[in-house]
Amino acid sequence: MLERMKRIAREVIHDRPGARFRNYHRRSRDSQMHPARRTMYYVLAAVLLVVGAVLSVLPGPAFVFFLLAFAILAARSRRVACLLDRAEIQGWRIVNKFRAR
Repeated sequence: MLERMKRIAREVIHDRPGARFRNYHRRSRDSQMHPARRTMYYVLAAVLLVVGAVLSVLPGPAFVFFLLAFAILAARSRRVACLLDRAEIQGWRIVNKFRAR
């Protein structure tokens, strides 16, 4: 299981920016998943979003929980995957703008 997670992470990291989450979504949708397991992923993503929301008010690593929740949702939802691809491109534009200063 850990090796599989490492392989998936490497694939996502090495994909082209702006398409990496859609590719991740496509690869994860190719495999058929039992409905109970699919529901478990949505529940896990919801729990991670709630934990991230709580930690955003308190001092803590809220960003990590939001990132994990959106990664889980991107595997299941094409809309979330496209949103993350657009957010990544916009984020890199902002970072590059500040680097140029």
